[in-house]
Amino acid sequence: MPGDPQRFSPKLTFTRLGQRASIILTSEGVAGEVIPYVKKELGVSLAPTQVIRCLSGGPRSIAERSISGVLTQGPNGIDLDFQSSPDKQKLYSESGSVLESLARVSKGGVVVFFPSYGKMVEFHNAWQKAGVFERLGVPFGRENRGGDSFKKSLHELASHDKMVFLCSIRYHKDEELAEMVLGQARLVLIMGLPYPFMNDTYEARLAQCGASSPKDSFMKFLAIDFVNVIIRRCLINEFRFQPCAFFVLDEGLKKDHEKVFANDRPLVTSFNGNSFGAALETYKEVA
Repeated sequence: MPGDPQRFSPKLTFTRLGQRASIILTSEGVAGEVIPYVKKELGVSLAPTQVIRCLSGGPRSIAERSISGVLTQGPNGIDLDFQSSPDKQKLYSESGSVLESLARVSKGGVVVFFPSYGKMVEFHNAWQKAGVFERLGVPFGRENRGGDSFKKSLHELASHDKMVFLCSIRYHKDEELAEMVLGQARLVLIMGLPYPFMNDTYEARLAQCGASSPKDSFMKFLAIDFVNVIIRRCLINEFRFQPCAFFVLDEGLKKDHEKVFANDRPLVTSFNGNSFGAALETYKEVA
C-alpha cells in the first residue's frame, strides 16, 4: 500500500522471494554475495530445494565453457550431405558413426535434432537396423507424435545420467526443445539445417526476395538463425547441466560455416574444422 515502509524492507523482500521463487539466479561480483548476506545479516533462510547459482558476468565466460562447429564429414571421411545425398546408406552409416563416436565420450545426455519428423523416423529406423543404439549401450528414445508423448518420453529418460534422445525441430515446440536441452543434454547434434515451415509469413517474405526453394539464401538464413536461437536459449537459460557442445552436420555448409555461429553472436566458441578427428579431440577437452 502507498507509503508502507515495509515495501522497502530487504528482509520482507527476500522472505517473500523465498516463499514464491523456485530458482534464484545471481551474477558474479557484488550480486553473488547477496545470498550469504541475506542469511547472515537478515536472518532469512531460503528453501534448500531452491537452486542458487552464480553466473559469470559476460558472454565470453559462457563461451569458454562451450564449443560449436559444423561437421561436413564423418570419421570415415564421407560427406554428410543431408540435402542431396546420392547414397543414403552411406549417409546413415556415417552419421551413425558420428553419433557413436561423440556419445561415447560425452559425460551426459545427447540430443539429436532432425529437420522433420519424417527424417527422424527414417534415421532412427536405419540406425536401429544397423545396431547403432546397441553399441551405444545407453538408454535411448525418440519423439512420438500425439498428446503428451513428447514430454512423457523425456520424463522416462530424465532419471538417467546418460542417454540419447532423437527429436524433430518444430518452431511451435521452441520452448519444449529448449527446456529439454537445458535439463538433459551435454551434447547437441543437429542433423542438417532445420529449414523453417512455409507458413503465410514466410511465404510473403519469400515472395519479396524471390526465393523459391530451401537451398535459396533466404531459407538458409532463416535456418541458420534458428540454430543460433536454440544455442542462445540453451546457454543463457541453463540451470542443471551445461550443454558443452553443439554440432551441425551438413556438408552443404562447407562454405557457410562462419554464418552458423556468426561473429555477432559471441556466446559460442566456434569450431569450424572440417576434420572429424580434430572435432572429436576438441570435444573431449570440454566433455
